[in-house]
Amino acid sequence: MNGSNLHVDAFGSKGIGLSTEERACLATSLVGLTSSQAFMSAHFWGKIATADVSKDYYVAVAYHNDPFAPTIFMCQDALNWVQAPNVTDDEMHAAADLRAAFTGDPAFEFPLPNGAAGTLPEAKRLTAVVQCILRDAHIVPRGAYFRDVLGKLQRNATFGGLRPHDVTRLASYVHLRPTATSDAQLARPDFEDAVDVLDTVEHDQPKGCWVVEKNVMNVVLSSLVWPGYHHATSVADASFASIYVGQGKKNLDIGFMI
Repeated sequence: MNGSNLHVDAFGSKGIGLSTEERACLATSLVGLTSSQAFMSAHFWGKIATADVSKDYYVAVAYHNDPFAPTIFMCQDALNWVQAPNVTDDEMHAAADLRAAFTGDPAFEFPLPNGAAGTLPEAKRLTAVVQCILRDAHIVPRGAYFRDVLGKLQRNATFGGLRPHDVTRLASYVHLRPTATSDAQLARPDFEDAVDVLDTVEHDQPKGCWVVEKNVMNVVLSSLVWPGYHHATSVADASFASIYVGQGKKNLDIGFMI
């Protein structure tokens, strides 16, 4: 979600909103975060709820040049950002399996799931959950990014938005994560070599793991794998945004739900 225009109103149908104070704090602090560390951009990513509502975590992601390599920041006042700790793949797997609520204490140690020895600090769990959601659910409209002649993924400055008849199709959305061009992508009747370089959402498993809703202003895609993640694309222009507001828990029962 863009730091200069939070687009939170796009998710009102999901019961998501920010207070006037939260909006003011985030708008100011994200500008400061961007300039203080020379990021190209810093965006409000979302909130992770804790057992103590006064200690919920605000999360921001900041970028230099690589859209696949965000730096994650966290805070509990929407003002004073701290860089979240790095995590390993094993810690990401553990975080996705944890069921206990976040406590609001970054130093709290969670016992590892499935009887494994050791613990996972809450600050690392937060980083791991954010990384998992970015990997599994962070989506953008097809065409919003392209691969340049040097093979680098770039934001498409000429992207004009999705066509009206495409805006509700899962094939019109792709994951913003590293990938190799698949046979399914190559088989698209509208395949474009520079554009179709990201995994399409329509092949996500299990089938039905995305809910698509259209209103007067936007189309909203909601993840059932990570409840609380939503993506909104405008039906009128090229704008789009995403947000996560939830408990930081993966839906491990989705296979029995759809």
